Amino acid sequence: MVDMVALARRFAILPRLLARRLDTQLEPFNVATGSYPYLLTVFYNSGCSQQLVADKLRTDKAAVTRALRKLEADGYLLRSRNRDNRREWQLTCTEQGQSFCRSVEDIVRAELGTLLSPLSADEQRQLAAMMAKLVVFEQR
Repeated sequence: MVDMVALARRFAILPRLLARRLDTQLEPFNVATGSYPYLLTVFYNSGCSQQLVADKLRTDKAAVTRALRKLEADGYLLRSRNRDNRREWQLTCTEQGQSFCRSVEDIVRAELGTLLSPLSADEQRQLAAMMAKLVVFEQR
């Protein structure tokens, strides 16, 4: 039988371990660890709405708005009104934002690789598949 409390604790610890590693790497960019997923979502979905970002990251619109305003103020993001729906913002990365996104992918890949290094390549693939299965299950 799996100790669910211990499992829940590990689920909570792993993101903090990764965040701590990323904080150090992202400090020169003045981007918080919690903000880079918002920017990457815009990078891969240029011209998207704030609602799409909220949906993809499964977070509330208020959190998305706060994060995007900071990224815009720091020069990583542009928000412009959607011509077809004036109530909606269209989001795009600036040159600085695009450069950051290309860099952060390498940083995340390296730091996550270090965090997962105790696992074999096969175990890493299994973990990725199990995590994807859990996320898909939660989307129903």
